[in-house]
Amino acid sequence: MSRSTSKPANIPEQAPLAPTERSAYHVAREKKAHRDQYAIEQEQREREEGWRDNPSVDPETQRAIVLEYRALHEQFKREGLYDCPYSAYAWESLRYLALFATFGYFLHIKWYITSAMFLGLFWVRFHRLLHPAQC
Repeated sequence: MSRSTSKPANIPEQAPLAPTERSAYHVAREKKAHRDQYAIEQEQREREEGWRDNPSVDPETQRAIVLEYRALHEQFKREGLYDCPYSAYAWESLRYLALFATFGYFLHIKWYITSAMFLGLFWVRFHRLLHPAQC
């Protein structure tokens, strides 16, 4: 008795699945179409959010907004919030210059730790000047 070990290849369940042939061009076109559709949807969503979150552009609403800002401007002027003591800027500038010059001097004479301390002081003060809400 001889047994045949060959498997029939013409049975559909056992045939290997053939990958669908799509060129790189078609794949790229599909990706671009998907990106374009996403961009259109995002723009529409942002427009709707803008319409919902911002006041109307009709003249009456805009006039009311202008009047509110003018009243706020007058309140700022009455309370002196536009008056600036410019001499305070000179003192602050001298303070920063002194810290930086001290850092440079100690760096020049190779006192590195002391120099680093003055650089750190300068940096902390300067960072607080630039970002006062975070401190």
